[in-house]
Amino acid sequence: MCRCGFGVDGTSASAPLWNGITTLLNDLRFNRGLPSVGFINPLIFAKAATPATPALFQDIVTGNNG
Repeated sequence: MCRCGFGVDGTSASAPLWNGITTLLNDLRFNRGLPSVGFINPLIFAKAATPATPALFQDIVTGNNG
């Protein structure tokens, strides 16, 4: 549970956060004359699969949100 005072956690917190990050990335790219990042999932999963970044990602394979 988030102890940040907002009362949200999980995907209710992370989805808007990723949306904001992606928007900022797209804004930076647009201002430099570059295309948007587009569908970013393949890039994220490719980075997660490298030995250099194992601590950045945690694959949730069990649980019940309880």
